[in-house]
Amino acid sequence: MILVSLKQLGDISFQIDEHLKTLEKLVCMGYSSRTNTRSVNNLRWELFSTKVAESEKLPPTEGSLRPHVARCQYIASVMKGYCKPKPVYDSWEAGWEVGEDGNITPILSTDLPAPKPVIELTKCSCRGQCLPGIRCMLVHTKFSTMYIHVQMQ
Repeated sequence: MILVSLKQLGDISFQIDEHLKTLEKLVCMGYSSRTNTRSVNNLRWELFSTKVAESEKLPPTEGSLRPHVARCQYIASVMKGYCKPKPVYDSWEAGWEVGEDGNITPILSTDLPAPKPVIELTKCSCRGQCLPGIRCMLVHTKFSTMYIHVQMQ
């Protein structure tokens, strides 16, 4: 099934939703041959929670894998259509976006970088003396002790 998905990559009939789970399985196999997990999000948690991999060595999230596959689909369609007189390509916008400055940049992820409650907490080095409207708390976790900002609303 993986070879079928890779072979069809670049075809005009290629639908990301139909092949994403298969390609996700391939990514999981590449990051850990010892797991039966076939979801990149579950594998990320498995590797992180068992301290097997540091954060930069974790597999992508599904939210970052999807636009990457979209970019691969576009590039593969360009490569497969090189000998056609008037090739038809998928929209290049599938995995990229145009910024306000007109530059084209890849979409890195469709997910938030962390769960919303985690984003709202910011590591602080103020040692308990913060700005007005911000409460600073000392937090002890299994892995570290740190001050965090909690925005007062």
